[in-house]
Amino acid sequence: MFIDTDLAYRIEKMQAQHQVAITEVLRDRFTLTSAQTLSLMGGYAIFQGQAYPTNHALCIGFQTNDAEEELAQLERFYWARGAPSTIEVCPFVAPAFMQLLGKRAYTVERFYNTYVRPLPPDATIAPLAAEIEIHQASAIESELWAQTVAGTVQPNDPVSLLAQATFHAPDVRCLLASLDGAVAGGGAVAITDDIAYFTFMGTRPASRQRGVQQALLSARLAAATHAGCTLAICNTVPGSQSQRNVLRAGFTLAYTKVFLRK
Repeated sequence: MFIDTDLAYRIEKMQAQHQVAITEVLRDRFTLTSAQTLSLMGGYAIFQGQAYPTNHALCIGFQTNDAEEELAQLERFYWARGAPSTIEVCPFVAPAFMQLLGKRAYTVERFYNTYVRPLPPDATIAPLAAEIEIHQASAIESELWAQTVAGTVQPNDPVSLLAQATFHAPDVRCLLASLDGAVAGGGAVAITDDIAYFTFMGTRPASRQRGVQQALLSARLAAATHAGCTLAICNTVPGSQSQRNVLRAGFTLAYTKVFLRK
């Protein structure tokens, strides 16, 4: 699949808006007053609270009008909250933006892969293994789902709170997988227009290496196709088991993003 700047921007914008929605849920539903966003350069700066892994800017650098002034504004936004200015940079951003980041002493922190899978109406979805049952989590299962995908039962753990906020975010479907009658794993899919974004994939340790993640990927692909999506996207750490799983599910690498920190 050919990825151009327009499609890359759509993919990044969709993921950025999803993070904005989660931040709003954290602030409004879970009364996390530190959760704030800032719109600039075509994207958003996200701050949810100290120790949250999602404190960074997304989808910026595609538009470069007043980039230097807005980048300084972004840095002040994070400085005021006692956090480093960190930016998730897509390789399709304007070259002038990358040069500006170099001048302002940003350095590489880590990398992240973005994968895509086209979803034509006749897309072939791998069948679920007979021993794995999957259903959409109900409201009363929200905490169970969050604990499953976050891998912790600590209610104030940032990842657990992010999972709970994801469950309550608009246009998100959260799935639970069971093996032998016991919850084995979970995953979420956020749908905006014709793009399905797969997020929060987790399997309980006792159920690993039994096809749970592949089943959850297949179930989400089926849900996305049924919803009329034409494209599924997801992110993984390079070289991880999640990368192997999404490749087996028919995803291909779209591009590698870099996290830069000032």
